[in-house]
Amino acid sequence: MYDGARWHELDVDIRYVVQQGWARGMLLRTRFAVYRGNHEAAADLQDINEVRVIVEHPLDWL
Repeated sequence: MYDGARWHELDVDIRYVVQQGWARGMLLRTRFAVYRGNHEAAADLQDINEVRVIVEHPLDWL
């Protein structure tokens, strides 16, 4: 099934942590991912372009 299948993936993350103010400690992250495969690899998984925006904020429970 995978004879001759070739693929590659590229992932890029950009991160920023807010240093001060009401959002101090909040992490803002943008992730861009690209997956490409040849014809044999496409039988299992198609080409993918993906952009994600992720926001993480610490919670202070005390």
